[in-house]
Amino acid sequence: MLDVRGIRSGYGEVTILQDIDLSVDREIYAVLGANGAGKSTLLKTLAGLIRPTAGEIRVQGERIDGRTAYDIAAMGVGYVPQEHGVFPDLTVAENLSIGGLLGARSKADRLDEVFSLFPDLKDRLDQKAGSLSGGEGQMVAIGRALMQEPSVLLLDEPTAGLSPRYTDLLFRRIAEISREKNVSVVLAEQNAVSTLAFASNVHVLSLGITHLLGSPKEVTIDQVREGYHI
Repeated sequence: MLDVRGIRSGYGEVTILQDIDLSVDREIYAVLGANGAGKSTLLKTLAGLIRPTAGEIRVQGERIDGRTAYDIAAMGVGYVPQEHGVFPDLTVAENLSIGGLLGARSKADRLDEVFSLFPDLKDRLDQKAGSLSGGEGQMVAIGRALMQEPSVLLLDEPTAGLSPRYTDLLFRRIAEISREKNVSVVLAEQNAVSTLAFASNVHVLSLGITHLLGSPKEVTIDQVREGYHI
């Protein structure tokens, strides 16, 4: 679904990522690392918000590097940033409707699927997204991305700052999205222990380079921690 070869990316003249390779099938592909490791830069590059200075990115065999973020979204890549994932002055319904501008099926059918994952949103459709709790806001942000009918879903630390209740809920829903909707999920996280419990593959970044790559069955938590410089 997603194939990345030799990506180099950053901000202006500052290079953050160097020679990153990854291949994602219909699975949950976890990108782990400490703050500053390059996780957010990687997801922004995959989403088209940052253009790579080298390498190739392909979705279902078609190159997307160099395309606009809108074109990449239209090609089936959904992106949920770590912060500012909702339009705070718009209602929940309006946020979800914006995601529905892309995609072929009826908005009503897609909304029903979002509500099946996050039933609490159905009672908050008229509420301003900025007034929601952190966990509810993440539900809206993920729901809006799902309204695009993505084949690849990029999630940048969706559990950051959330209570244990919402953290557990979101991890369960992410697993359900991948399993039942056949969506390839690239999940950037700091929460290594919880992520290792359900990810298919683990990619640990350290200072912009690949420190470790393998399945959770092959890697140990101590090996992962080495990439965090703990």
